[in-house]
Amino acid sequence: MAEYSDTDQIKISKKWFDPPNTGLPAYDDNGNLLSVLEVFNFPDMIEEYLIELEIRNYSKNTIKTYKSIITNFHEFLKTQDDLNDEKKIFKKF
Repeated sequence: MAEYSDTDQIKISKKWFDPPNTGLPAYDDNGNLLSVLEVFNFPDMIEEYLIELEIRNYSKNTIKTYKSIITNFHEFLKTQDDLNDEKKIFKKF
């Protein structure tokens, strides 16, 4: 049986606190900064998320509410010019 020290446990549990790799900022072949809408396919991501909610047996009303919120967020993104920094995006929304 392997024994772990306190520092090993901290290293293992720290992964939970690491921020996700969003792939941003992203650049095109010419070095131009890409917007979040150019990096991610939001319609497909939304559809996959809604399917996941159905699989997890969320209620129809919950799915409807989540779909409305996510769709409104996507519509908001399409009206914005500066979509390079995800922190700024959420502050604006």
